[in-house]
Amino acid sequence: MLTDLFLALLDKRNQQARGNPILPALLYIYCPAASGWWLAGANPEPVFDVAWHVLDDFSQGKTLKDALTEHGIGEAALGDIEKYIGEVATYRSHHPMSSPELSPLFPGGRFDPSHRLGSHVAIKKMGGWDKVLEYARVWAFLLYDWQGDMNISQDASVQIKLEWLAITSRGVRKAVYFPAWVWTATIGKVEREHIGLLVEEGRGHDQLRFALVQASDRAGDKSWSNPPLVFGLQRKSGDAELFQSAFKIDELMQMLLPLAERATSKVSFPLRALRNPHACLDCGYQYLCYPDKAKMERQMPIFGEASLKMLQR
Repeated sequence: MLTDLFLALLDKRNQQARGNPILPALLYIYCPAASGWWLAGANPEPVFDVAWHVLDDFSQGKTLKDALTEHGIGEAALGDIEKYIGEVATYRSHHPMSSPELSPLFPGGRFDPSHRLGSHVAIKKMGGWDKVLEYARVWAFLLYDWQGDMNISQDASVQIKLEWLAITSRGVRKAVYFPAWVWTATIGKVEREHIGLLVEEGRGHDQLRFALVQASDRAGDKSWSNPPLVFGLQRKSGDAELFQSAFKIDELMQMLLPLAERATSKVSFPLRALRNPHACLDCGYQYLCYPDKAKMERQMPIFGEASLKMLQR
C-alpha cells in the first residue's frame, strides 16, 4: 500500500505535469497497469490506510478517543478498544519481542459484537473491526516502536508532521511533489529530522522511492538543517529499518528514465494481480481494473472490458 504515491498523483502540481518521468517510473515498479491508468489521465482513489490515518490524526494533536470518535466509533465500542489496548500492553510485558500480540497465541481481542451496533458504518469505512483494533494498536504502540527503532531518544521532544518533498533526478527538469512523514526530534537546541516511509510488510525498501526521497529537499524555501535519515516503517510488526540501497545510488537513478519509458509502452500488464491478486485491494486503481466494485473484496482478478482496452492501447 503506497498511500504516499497515490496522494502524490492527486496533488494538483503533479497533475499538471503528467509528462514528468518520476511518477510513471514509481508506478511502473508498483504495477504497470497503474502507470497505464495514470498516463491515460485517470486518478486513483486511495483506500483507507490505517497507519497513514493514525499518523495524520496523531500529528494534529488529537487523542486516540477523539480520533476514533471523529471516525464514527461509538462509546460501547470505545470501551472494547480501551480493553484491547490493556490486553496488548499486558501481553507485551510478558513477551519481550517485536509485536508479540500478532501471535496466534495472543488471547485478547475478543469482544461482544453487539457493542459495535451504531458504529457499523464507521467500522466498514475503516476496513472492518480488525482494522479498527489495528488503528488503536498502531496509535498506542507502533508509533513508539518506530521511534525506538529510529534511535530517537526518549528524552527528545518529538514532532511528527506531514511534509511535501521536492524530488528530482538527473535528466529531469522539474521536481515532483511527494508527501512524507517527518519526525523532528529536539534535545536542547539540537534538531534532527527522520523521514519514515511506510512499507509493505516483509517486502523491504522499494529502492527507487527511498533513493528519491533520500535525495529530496523540502518543498518551498525551507531546506533540511542536516540530511535526514530515511527509515522504512513496517505497518504490522512496528519495526523501522534504516534505508540501505541494494544498488549504487548513481546506477539506481540511471534506471529512472528507462523505467518511465517502459511505462509509456502500449501494453500495461497487471503484474500486481498476477503476483498476488489480494494485493490489488490496496491499490488506488482497483476500481478501474475490477469491473464490479460492489464485490471487489470477493471477486476474482478478472479484468473488465475497459481494462482490457487499456492493456491493448
